[in-house]
Amino acid sequence: MRDIMRHKSRTAMSLVGIIGCTILVVGSLGMRDTMAEFLSMYYDGALRYSSRIYFSEDATAEQRDKISEEYGGDRSATVGVQIEDKTVSLDIYGLKNNTVRFPSDKGGYTDLKDNGAYICERLAEEFELDTGDTFVLSPYGTDKKYTLKLNGIIRSTSECVVITEEYADTLNIDYTPDSVYTKTVKKNIRSDAAIKTVQSKQAIMDSFDSFLEIMNSMIFVLVGGALVLGIVVLYNLGVMSYTERYREMATLKVVGFKDGKIGRLLIGQNMLLSLLGIIAGLPLGAFTLDYLLKKMASEYEMRMYIGPVTYIVSIALTFGVSLLVSLMVARKNKKIDMVEALKGAE
Repeated sequence: MRDIMRHKSRTAMSLVGIIGCTILVVGSLGMRDTMAEFLSMYYDGALRYSSRIYFSEDATAEQRDKISEEYGGDRSATVGVQIEDKTVSLDIYGLKNNTVRFPSDKGGYTDLKDNGAYICERLAEEFELDTGDTFVLSPYGTDKKYTLKLNGIIRSTSECVVITEEYADTLNIDYTPDSVYTKTVKKNIRSDAAIKTVQSKQAIMDSFDSFLEIMNSMIFVLVGGALVLGIVVLYNLGVMSYTERYREMATLKVVGFKDGKIGRLLIGQNMLLSLLGIIAGLPLGAFTLDYLLKKMASEYEMRMYIGPVTYIVSIALTFGVSLLVSLMVARKNKKIDMVEALKGAE
């Protein structure tokens, strides 16, 4: 403790190295946890369909209804609208078969009601809207204006307002269903003049799997870089400390301290610094990840999730790096020349 207080600048640099290492490890592994939670929440829990059938532009209302009934699907329509000066999508759903659910900002999933609208988190924050408020939107390119009551806030992959077909009909909003969600797999959907294309949910998930493989590789590189950073910084500072205390350790050897005892003193000091660095680094790592996720909100509304295993692994890796460096520096005690060191003191 005396050496820590005596060399404050070196102690501060050691703490910065440990904190930086911890932030990188927690942030990298936490991103992996966050992505896994997002995919589970959205693609496993919210999207319960197997295929999405897109109607051709010239499909009649009768053809759209027939296809929806044939495949037991839920229709959807997208209308470009403006809220103040911002263009967003108004997504209109006719959900009878529960093929699509909407994650709530409070956790779980929201059941759409026919007496109000639901808006994504980032739009709610941008326009300072909360449940029970009203807001005005206008279909893009028209002078029509509609006042909607906000029933709830949802998490979405796009900037959107969501309502049911019944609520759209109540407001007299013009729309044409452009797709239908069905639990029928793509290969069992027959060709039809009214069908433009069929998108498989599995194909979307496969593309995300490819993305996850790349992301995992980047995470391992970041974690490896964090560990190398920690080793380089702590080792250089450890050698500096060893050089400064060379004569002091020689004196300890003269009075009877064994190499192991001296080594444990050095290791104990480094472990204390590691503990302080980890205590500061864990919340800072979580804060950094949360900040980055909020900056990414224009693409995806992902909430930070860091599992207990990630915290345990981060602590273990940081302590492991500190212990490894401490052992490397402590080995130098065996090379101390007591006579030369004490002569230098004279």
